[in-house]
Amino acid sequence: MKMSLLKRKGASPIIAALLLIGIAVAGAVVTYTWVMTMVQQQGTAAQTAIRIDEVMFGLGADATPVPLWATKLTIRNTGSVAAIIDTVILYKGEAQVFKSDGIGYAVQSKTLGVFGLVETGFNWTGEVPDMGVAPGIVKTVIYNVDLTTSTGYVIKVITDNGFAVSGTYYTSSDFG
Repeated sequence: MKMSLLKRKGASPIIAALLLIGIAVAGAVVTYTWVMTMVQQQGTAAQTAIRIDEVMFGLGADATPVPLWATKLTIRNTGSVAAIIDTVILYKGEAQVFKSDGIGYAVQSKTLGVFGLVETGFNWTGEVPDMGVAPGIVKTVIYNVDLTTSTGYVIKVITDNGFAVSGTYYTSSDFG
């Protein structure tokens, strides 16, 4: 029994070295692919920059004809790539009162995008009347929130790559 164990030999040193090199190269390729994917995704996210330029509840101070039951939300893309607006969330205090996911609205770099948040039950077809913005960059999102006068609402806008911007905006005392 002892003789048969002593006569057995392992893999040759050349084959062992080739196996180790192959495993190291395969590991390096997998790691490189993963890191490059992460860098690309983070690079795009870093180039995304939006801000909320204006929120108008009902009729504006300049008598812009926004319907009383609508909220106009103007988004400015200050980034170097198109921003795809994915989610709009409306909070009253700590409570979330409205959320719309999967909007898919593109705001091109260095341009404005306008949202019309419209209460359900009203037939608004999607064009915000006379907003002084080029046609084709208006998006309507339906919501069912009863907004109240002289109240602060936090509006949060999130892009498809996770960039988020929010602010607190107040309805006027004569709103609605």
